Amino acid sequence: MIIKRLQQGNEHLSVLQESSDNVIRGEVDTFSFSSFCRFPVYDNDFGWGRPVWVSSPPLTFKNLVVFTDTKEADGIEAYLVWRRK
Repeated sequence: MIIKRLQQGNEHLSVLQESSDNVIRGEVDTFSFSSFCRFPVYDNDFGWGRPVWVSSPPLTFKNLVVFTDTKEADGIEAYLVWRRK
């Protein structure tokens, strides 16, 4: 039904408005994903040697997942920030 509405003229603007209103009212849960994979974060040396482990500081975002490579680059770590309403 939404697809048909999106195909009709400027109807996509009202669909976007309805969607954002639902998020504002808290009727929709949003999730964000980001990846720092393949960034050479373990190659940085600020004068006291390369890092043993890299992580993210506490973030104020809600429902966020950040992926990073492991130090050996043989896997992926996931940093999860999960908050209920």
